[in-house]
Amino acid sequence: MTEEDDRNKEEEEHVAKAFSKCGYPPWTIDRVKQDIVEKSLKDEAKKAKNTKGNHKGTVVVSYVKGLSEAFARILKLHSIATANRPHRTLRNFVVHPKDKVKDEEKTELIYCVPCKNCSSSYVGETGRKFGLRIKEHKKEVDSFTAGTQTRASRARESSVTHKSVITDHAVEDNYVIDWDKVKVVDREAQRQTRWIKEALWIRKTPMCINRDAGSYQLSHTWDQVISSHVLHQAVNNQDVIKMSDGHRNVVMIR
Repeated sequence: MTEEDDRNKEEEEHVAKAFSKCGYPPWTIDRVKQDIVEKSLKDEAKKAKNTKGNHKGTVVVSYVKGLSEAFARILKLHSIATANRPHRTLRNFVVHPKDKVKDEEKTELIYCVPCKNCSSSYVGETGRKFGLRIKEHKKEVDSFTAGTQTRASRARESSVTHKSVITDHAVEDNYVIDWDKVKVVDREAQRQTRWIKEALWIRKTPMCINRDAGSYQLSHTWDQVISSHVLHQAVNNQDVIKMSDGHRNVVMIR
């Protein structure tokens, strides 16, 4: 017991003796003691409630040893409580809700088809499966390029405008399409937005063989912005080659 507890006990005994001398029964003294204890508990509960109510809010942050404690102390000065949660959970290690989708199965996308003999590329968009759309392109190209072609037959085919510009490129120039390097460059579920993205990719793709600018007519106001972005990206990827023809410098982007 502390010194303060001793004094409180002596005071209680003195008050009890005084009440007894005045003729009060013992149960009244016990009742007073009980009322004092209950009032003290209520005051403490009220004080704790008021202290909790002064908090401006609670912040939940990942726990980092040595840092979270200091962060909590700083927030406490501003009456903000903190709660910590683990940085890595069992769910992070165990749960993998979705399997990776192969490119052939993807839909609603913008794609690029490169040429194997030159730096030209075709940019297209589709809402259907990517693999199915590429098979359609390949089927048309193969129907005009399969087998042995004479100079006369090649000239005859070159005079025909085919359904796909990819076929035109393969037939007219006798080039081979690099089907192994076709790729998805962007994805967009909303059709109108996908058309805009297709137009952007057509405009920013060097040596693009598309017949038109895409389904969305993109304003040429964006040309300077697109050119700056392409050049910046090429420099970062170290894909810029500076050439000189003796009179001027030419920048080529692979």
